[in-house]
Amino acid sequence: MELITLIARGSSCTIIAAMAWLLPLHAASQENATKAQTEAENQDEIQKASGSTPSALGVRQQRVERMMNDLEQKFINLSQKLKASEPERANRLIETLQEAKQLLIQKRMGDISDLLGSTNLEAATAEQQRVIQDLRLLIRMLLDDSLDDQKRRQEEKERLERWRKEIQAIIREELPQERESQKLSDVDGTLQTLEEKISAVGQLIERQVAVNQQTEEAKGRGLQAVDQAANSQHEVRQQTEAVERSLADPQSGDQQSGDPQSGDPQSGDPQSGDPQSSDPQSSDPQSDQSPPKPKGPGQQKLKEASRNQRDAEQRLSGGEAEEAKENQQQALNALNEAVEELKKERERIANLPPEATEALAEEQLETRDRTAQLDDQMKTAPSASPTEAGESSSSQSSPGQSQIAKAQQQMENAANRLQNQDAEGANREQNEAIKNLNEALEEIENRLSQLKEETQEEKLARLGARFTEMLARQQVVSAQTLELDEKQIATGTLRRSDRLALAKLAAEENALAEMSQEAYDLLVEDGTSVVFPRIVEDLKTDLQQCADGLKKQRTDSLTQLVQSEVETTLEELISALQRAQKEKQENDEGGGSSGGGGGGNQPLLPPSAELKALRSAQMRVNRRTKQVDQLREVITTDPQIRAEIQNLFGRQAKIVEMTDEMIEKMRQGQ
Repeated sequence: MELITLIARGSSCTIIAAMAWLLPLHAASQENATKAQTEAENQDEIQKASGSTPSALGVRQQRVERMMNDLEQKFINLSQKLKASEPERANRLIETLQEAKQLLIQKRMGDISDLLGSTNLEAATAEQQRVIQDLRLLIRMLLDDSLDDQKRRQEEKERLERWRKEIQAIIREELPQERESQKLSDVDGTLQTLEEKISAVGQLIERQVAVNQQTEEAKGRGLQAVDQAANSQHEVRQQTEAVERSLADPQSGDQQSGDPQSGDPQSGDPQSGDPQSSDPQSSDPQSDQSPPKPKGPGQQKLKEASRNQRDAEQRLSGGEAEEAKENQQQALNALNEAVEELKKERERIANLPPEATEALAEEQLETRDRTAQLDDQMKTAPSASPTEAGESSSSQSSPGQSQIAKAQQQMENAANRLQNQDAEGANREQNEAIKNLNEALEEIENRLSQLKEETQEEKLARLGARFTEMLARQQVVSAQTLELDEKQIATGTLRRSDRLALAKLAAEENALAEMSQEAYDLLVEDGTSVVFPRIVEDLKTDLQQCADGLKKQRTDSLTQLVQSEVETTLEELISALQRAQKEKQENDEGGGSSGGGGGGNQPLLPPSAELKALRSAQMRVNRRTKQVDQLREVITTDPQIRAEIQNLFGRQAKIVEMTDEMIEKMRQGQ
């Protein structure tokens, strides 16, 4: 029933889990057959030694055979259901089923049942081992179900990122042209506006000179006079910021957000500190959809002036009048340079030649050609797969492609209007082109965000299937280790067949360690988890420790303790991944953080899962420390015990380090 329930959920990932769940049943049958074969070595007659065991083993093997038959039927049913909506996944299921038929797994399971029935335990055990390996091969095939999807997604991601950068570059080209056509459409109005700005900055210069003089006079008059100078500097800085905002082009979105009068660096004021800090999206590597806007004449110099005014204000507030004078002079220099830039712009506009619109038209045609090249790339690019977009590929186009095509046409219209001396009409077309370019950028950002969500869901499924398989295999190794330890205690020695069995168990532990390394690499590649990669890294260390112990024929309490901790760790990892998958599904159904371009850099595992994993890691160290301490009371001279104590010391230090990183991560996320 458990298998049927798993399959009924209807995805290849649950089929992987079902097959991984099937493995220990088949392996248990093999284990019993091996045990019966080993006991038979001490008997004169195999038939007598086996007694009723073959019958019982045969029944269990037949049960596994029936479950495999059930599984194949579920493969067929699920692939048929997926044909319409997810044809590629359906094909992958069919390919896996065909591979299972080529490997003759179900027939070979029947042969094993016959071998067990005829008490040919050695041949049955060998064939069981081969079937287990083939089952693992099928699991690998399903684990690689998404290899083609992953490759396609990665290619699409790289393609979209290239397009995003190209659109940003086109916008940076188009904005100055739009500004220039706006000026050409109303030369008289532009000149009047420039005169007003020149006058406004001139007044700022006069006020800054007055504040500089006030600061000089306040130096010998005490802190109260210096504080008054700080207040005066604050007022001039606010006025400078207001003029700087008035120079920004509203069409370009270059005006500042936040309270313009507050002067609070947290309110979106770019004057504080590093200019980069003014970008509200600078902390998110995927939210750079708004390219840097070109600054108008005098605007950047006014920004520099306001930054120096802020520094002078802060120094005056601290009673450092002499130090503030340097910042005030730098502010005054920047204001004078701003005036010069505005005057040069006034001179340029006043003396524009008649062919200015034709020259601008040529620039516009060059930008149109660049946009046309991007449009061609988008038209010929592979469409998103039906599994990703949920519709037929024939009806799909690249994200943003229709907007890029519109922008291209609008740029051509603008160039034609400029050639006909219609700067006002050209400006309208350019405004629409910029609007469409930004919409295309938004669509690309949304698709990139969606791709990341799909990739994360795939990673969670792959990790869950991998850990499920590892747990099933570890449980078999742990059971056989316990059995061999009991045999060694009872007889005081191990037979040659037992030593060979231990070597196989050691090899299996090493194989599981390699699987944990693959999981670790996947988590590190994702780069959003603090705790999980370290836990998987410790898991690999434990598996290697088990392998080393089994190579040395150590089946004692310490080896069994580490094996038990491996199983516990895997169970906790599987549980955490299942919770994370459920949370993502709930977010998807509820329209949570998974959609849209504003989701930011969403982690593979939520902070709650990380914190629970951290807590579980601490509990494992506590439990293991107590158990090792009990062993130390019995075995005081064993170097392995001392090594284990040192290992636990290192893990406790690592937990402290992870806790600090999680606190910092959560602080940054506030």
